[in-house]
Amino acid sequence: MKMYLPILFVVSLLFSYSHGSVLDFCVADFSLPDGPAGYSCKKPANVTVNDFVYSGLGIAGNTSDLLKAAVTLAFVDQFPGLNGLGLSMARLDLAVGGVVPIHTHRGGSEIIFVVEGTICAGFISSSTNAAYFKTLYKGDVMIFPQGLLHFQFNIGNIPALAIVSLNSPNPGVDFTDSALFGNNLPSAVVEKVTFLDHAQRLEVAEFSGLRSSGCVTYAKNAREASLFDVVAAQVTSMMDVGPTLRWSVTASNRRLCELERRARGRGRDDDKHIAMDDDPIHDAPVMDDIVMDPYW
Repeated sequence: MKMYLPILFVVSLLFSYSHGSVLDFCVADFSLPDGPAGYSCKKPANVTVNDFVYSGLGIAGNTSDLLKAAVTLAFVDQFPGLNGLGLSMARLDLAVGGVVPIHTHRGGSEIIFVVEGTICAGFISSSTNAAYFKTLYKGDVMIFPQGLLHFQFNIGNIPALAIVSLNSPNPGVDFTDSALFGNNLPSAVVEKVTFLDHAQRLEVAEFSGLRSSGCVTYAKNAREASLFDVVAAQVTSMMDVGPTLRWSVTASNRRLCELERRARGRGRDDDKHIAMDDDPIHDAPVMDDIVMDPYW
């Protein structure tokens, strides 16, 4: 039996190789299903030069939504020539105050190149929970290791543009808040596994279109709130109560729905809203503490 183990190991490696490693190229055949190694190859006779050209990144994305951000993908589903070659690209447009919430790419590492504007970007180590973030200017490049939580947001006074490259034709995108709270787990289970407590008013808020309820939570004893605090709210939970700084995300489009501050002791009718372009980095509201609050 032992003599067969090396053979089985070699065979498994051969099957795990992408098509691009044994062929000049393997243009995706979308008429066949996608598999673990990518799409099947289009017949060479049907391949044209257009399979190796993609013009979508030359068009600015629509940043009029509440996130004020648009990501234009050049993954294998948009660009069939990438199939099996181990890379992809994307265009990131950020209006003033625009943000890409914390997310991961399970299938590859990411590198970002700032073309215009000023972007704060960072990632969080999975082993130490250390945050590595920095303000990036035109011409700067930053890497986000595979599978780590990371984010980007525009802290400048003009729209920002960045080009992103990933070392996978289909790296996937997983938004942390949607994965944790956009599921069909009962609220009691969500509270249990995320250490949320009704008594501390950190219950998760109900997502649009789902039975499950959930909203990212954050509390912090601090004198000032920054946009980085808000971004970090998606993965941080420290128990406290006080004025409210709230995000809610719809399940359908994973968009930021609301950024809200509520002064201590005031009712919901007195809620005050902070626009994303209020530049909270430099003109932050003063608070004793910050809490993500339920809104149903």
